[in-house]
Amino acid sequence: MRILFLDTTPIRRGAQVFVADLANHLREESYFVKRVYLYQHKGNGTLQTGPFDTVLDGNPNHFCEKIPSIHPVVLYRLVQTIRTFQPHIILCNGSRTLKYAAAAKCFVWDATFVYRIIDSANFWNTKTLKQWYYRNMVLPFFSGAVGVSRASLNDMVQLYHFTKPTTVIPRAINTHAFDATGNTLQCRETLGATPQAPIILFLGNLTAQKRPDRFLQIVKKIQLQIPEIQAWLVGDGPLRTETEEQAKNIGLQQNVRFWGYQTQVASFIAASNVLVLCSDTEGMPGVVLEAAYLGVPTVSANVGGIAECLDDGISGYIVTKDAIDSYVEKIIFLIKNEPVCHQLGQAAKKKVNNFTIDIVAQKYLDFFQQLRK
Repeated sequence: MRILFLDTTPIRRGAQVFVADLANHLREESYFVKRVYLYQHKGNGTLQTGPFDTVLDGNPNHFCEKIPSIHPVVLYRLVQTIRTFQPHIILCNGSRTLKYAAAAKCFVWDATFVYRIIDSANFWNTKTLKQWYYRNMVLPFFSGAVGVSRASLNDMVQLYHFTKPTTVIPRAINTHAFDATGNTLQCRETLGATPQAPIILFLGNLTAQKRPDRFLQIVKKIQLQIPEIQAWLVGDGPLRTETEEQAKNIGLQQNVRFWGYQTQVASFIAASNVLVLCSDTEGMPGVVLEAAYLGVPTVSANVGGIAECLDDGISGYIVTKDAIDSYVEKIIFLIKNEPVCHQLGQAAKKKVNNFTIDIVAQKYLDFFQQLRK
């Protein structure tokens, strides 16, 4: 089977990292796989591409990306790439890949396009005209859809009235990337943290939907009860400066550390007591799975597929996304009750065994075979 993964940019973010891991795993299993990106990524966090991968060098800010919404040169390059590679399946990793895939289908009718739903369609697509466009002009060209969570899939099906074959295949992690991680004390020593410091972790892009502002509100309330609390933000993004200013304005200079973008995050997770996820929306966040694999429990907003990868009260805690006091209560409880924190972390580690790349890759292959019949 020949499989083409169509993505937006080769950037080290959750959805893109997963597709890269999936592609690499399938290549190791002797499948013919190609990753194609619409746009080049500039700056930190670029994913490595190989000789079988292609970047179409589009400009996401070009006028044609708005009117008519597709750049004809990028579309031409995509169609030529598909014709040359001749894939049996083209998996589109959400976002702008969908409209380009629909346009390309007009020139390559024999290709089977599959939509990978990576987040909530209701959250990202609120305008009636845009909903009509995707419902009637884009998604009819797709043969099937994969939701990273049941919640994400249900959102898409209901919003766009999608009737083609669908399935839920969760996000997975490449566990081999974490196997060499040291224990908590080793990682703390490496990162310059004391063995006893209570550390909570924000791991992700500093963007509006990830709500770093909410994280700092949580930290401030914890600080009133645990003055020595340490809060680490690992990641970068457009809200970096604004978030740093917020930390100063509310008196958290001694409690908060901004680590910026990191290519390897395992040591930061292992050094932490608790991972905090306070996003407004998620599909199925890989950071929760990564923390679980390293035995670190998560306190998370009840968004997207969180409840499908985290058992409330067993492998972590789930709270209402804007309930700051609930976050604070659960985090303080875990910090002050180390045996319980360890117990939840071990339960999380056991649960994540169902989210490994080999298991998930087989589910994709099974669904692809179903669509080809």
